[in-house]
Amino acid sequence: MKALLPAILLLSGCAAAVPPASIVPPEAEVRPVTAADPLDGRWTVTAVNGRQVAGLWLELSTGRASYSLGCNSGGGELSRNGDKLFIDKAFLTERGCDAAREGTERQAIAVLRAAMTMELTEPNRLRLVNEFGTIDLVRVGASR
Repeated sequence: MKALLPAILLLSGCAAAVPPASIVPPEAEVRPVTAADPLDGRWTVTAVNGRQVAGLWLELSTGRASYSLGCNSGGGELSRNGDKLFIDKAFLTERGCDAAREGTERQAIAVLRAAMTMELTEPNRLRLVNEFGTIDLVRVGASR
Protein backbone atom coordinates (compact mmCIF):
# COMPACT_ATOMS: atom_id res chain seq x y z
CA MET A 1 0.00 0.00 0.00
CA LYS A 2 2.87 2.41 0.84
CA ALA A 3 4.33 1.83 -2.63
CA LEU A 4 1.04 2.77 -4.29
CA LEU A 5 0.69 6.14 -2.55
CA PRO A 6 3.59 7.89 -4.37
CA ALA A 7 2.33 6.53 -7.71
CA ILE A 8 -1.19 7.79 -6.99
CA LEU A 9 0.11 11.19 -5.96
CA LEU A 10 2.28 11.37 -9.07
CA LEU A 11 -0.61 10.43 -11.36
CA SER A 12 -2.99 12.89 -9.72
CA GLY A 13 -0.40 15.64 -10.19
CA CYS A 14 -0.16 14.82 -13.89
CA ALA A 15 -3.92 14.87 -14.31
CA ALA A 16 -4.17 18.30 -12.72
CA ALA A 17 -1.62 19.72 -15.16
CA VAL A 18 -3.77 18.89 -18.22
CA PRO A 19 -6.15 21.78 -19.00
CA PRO A 20 -9.81 20.87 -19.36
CA ALA A 21 -11.15 20.65 -22.92
CA SER A 22 -13.78 23.28 -22.12
CA ILE A 23 -11.22 26.05 -21.67
CA VAL A 24 -11.49 28.46 -24.58
CA PRO A 25 -8.16 28.93 -26.38
CA PRO A 26 -6.66 32.40 -25.84
CA GLU A 27 -6.80 33.19 -29.56
CA ALA A 28 -10.57 32.48 -29.74
CA GLU A 29 -12.77 35.52 -30.23
CA VAL A 30 -14.99 35.88 -27.17
CA ARG A 31 -17.70 38.51 -27.39
CA PRO A 32 -20.77 39.55 -25.44
CA VAL A 33 -24.07 38.08 -26.55
CA THR A 34 -26.47 40.49 -28.26
CA ALA A 35 -30.23 40.36 -28.70
CA ALA A 36 -29.66 39.11 -32.27
CA ASP A 37 -27.91 35.94 -31.01
CA PRO A 38 -30.36 33.04 -30.75
CA LEU A 39 -29.84 31.02 -27.59
CA ASP A 40 -32.89 28.73 -27.71
CA GLY A 41 -32.14 25.04 -27.56
CA ARG A 42 -30.21 22.58 -25.46
CA TRP A 43 -26.69 23.33 -24.31
CA THR A 44 -24.33 20.79 -22.79
CA VAL A 45 -22.52 22.00 -19.67
CA THR A 46 -18.81 21.29 -20.18
CA ALA A 47 -17.40 22.95 -17.05
CA VAL A 48 -18.50 24.56 -13.79
CA ASN A 49 -15.99 27.02 -12.35
CA GLY A 50 -13.32 25.63 -14.68
CA ARG A 51 -13.82 22.00 -13.63
CA GLN A 52 -14.87 19.62 -16.43
CA VAL A 53 -18.23 17.92 -15.99
CA ALA A 54 -20.27 15.40 -17.96
CA GLY A 55 -23.97 14.67 -18.24
CA LEU A 56 -25.19 18.17 -17.31
CA TRP A 57 -27.30 20.37 -19.58
CA LEU A 58 -29.19 23.65 -19.79
CA GLU A 59 -32.14 24.21 -22.11
CA LEU A 60 -33.26 27.72 -23.01
CA SER A 61 -36.54 28.64 -24.64
CA THR A 62 -38.69 31.74 -24.77
CA GLY A 63 -39.46 32.63 -21.17
CA ARG A 64 -38.25 29.32 -19.71
CA ALA A 65 -35.06 27.58 -18.66
CA SER A 66 -34.66 23.98 -17.58
CA TYR A 67 -31.53 22.16 -16.51
CA SER A 68 -30.07 18.93 -15.23
CA LEU A 69 -27.12 19.41 -12.93
CA GLY A 70 -26.21 15.79 -12.22
CA CYS A 71 -28.48 14.15 -9.67
CA ASN A 72 -31.08 16.91 -9.69
CA SER A 73 -32.95 18.95 -12.25
CA GLY A 74 -34.82 22.22 -12.20
CA GLY A 75 -35.91 25.27 -14.09
CA GLY A 76 -37.12 28.82 -13.86
CA GLU A 77 -38.40 31.85 -15.71
CA LEU A 78 -35.93 33.09 -18.31
CA SER A 79 -35.32 36.67 -19.40
CA ARG A 80 -32.57 38.47 -21.30
CA ASN A 81 -31.40 42.06 -21.40
CA GLY A 82 -28.49 42.64 -23.75
CA ASP A 83 -25.66 40.36 -22.64
CA LYS A 84 -27.38 39.60 -19.31
CA LEU A 85 -29.33 36.42 -18.61
CA PHE A 86 -31.70 36.01 -15.67
CA ILE A 87 -33.37 32.85 -14.40
CA ASP A 88 -35.99 34.00 -11.91
CA LYS A 89 -37.50 31.54 -9.44
CA ALA A 90 -34.71 29.04 -10.21
CA PHE A 91 -35.29 25.78 -8.40
CA LEU A 92 -33.56 22.42 -8.06
CA THR A 93 -35.03 19.08 -7.00
CA GLU A 94 -33.60 17.64 -3.80
CA ARG A 95 -32.45 14.11 -4.55
CA GLY A 96 -29.25 13.17 -2.78
CA CYS A 97 -26.13 11.93 -4.53
CA ASP A 98 -22.41 11.63 -3.88
CA ALA A 99 -20.55 14.55 -2.33
CA ALA A 100 -18.61 15.46 -5.48
CA ARG A 101 -21.74 15.80 -7.63
CA GLU A 102 -23.59 17.66 -4.88
CA GLY A 103 -20.69 20.12 -4.71
CA THR A 104 -20.84 20.71 -8.46
CA GLU A 105 -24.62 21.17 -8.28
CA ARG A 106 -24.31 23.72 -5.47
CA GLN A 107 -21.79 25.72 -7.48
CA ALA A 108 -23.87 25.58 -10.67
CA ILE A 109 -27.17 26.55 -9.05
CA ALA A 110 -25.45 29.47 -7.29
CA VAL A 111 -24.41 30.79 -10.71
CA LEU A 112 -27.85 30.17 -12.24
CA ARG A 113 -29.70 31.98 -9.43
CA ALA A 114 -27.90 35.30 -9.98
CA ALA A 115 -27.77 37.63 -13.01
CA MET A 116 -25.25 36.26 -15.50
CA THR A 117 -23.18 37.94 -18.18
CA MET A 118 -23.12 35.86 -21.36
CA GLU A 119 -19.97 35.52 -23.46
CA LEU A 120 -20.14 33.81 -26.85
CA THR A 121 -17.30 32.06 -28.66
CA GLU A 122 -18.22 31.22 -32.25
CA PRO A 123 -19.59 29.01 -33.46
CA ASN A 124 -21.24 27.22 -30.54
CA ARG A 125 -19.75 27.96 -27.10
CA LEU A 126 -21.35 30.06 -24.39
CA ARG A 127 -20.00 31.07 -20.98
CA LEU A 128 -22.22 32.32 -18.17
CA VAL A 129 -20.34 34.48 -15.67
CA ASN A 130 -21.19 36.20 -12.38
CA GLU A 131 -19.79 36.72 -8.89
CA PHE A 132 -20.52 33.06 -8.05
CA GLY A 133 -18.43 31.63 -10.89
CA THR A 134 -18.72 30.37 -14.46
CA ILE A 135 -20.63 27.78 -16.42
CA ASP A 136 -19.19 26.79 -19.81
CA LEU A 137 -21.60 25.38 -22.40
CA VAL A 138 -21.55 24.03 -25.92
CA ARG A 139 -24.62 23.96 -28.13
CA VAL A 140 -26.05 20.50 -28.74
CA GLY A 141 -26.52 19.55 -32.40
CA ALA A 142 -25.73 21.77 -35.36
CA SER A 143 -24.25 25.19 -34.76
CA ARG A 144 -26.41 28.18 -35.50
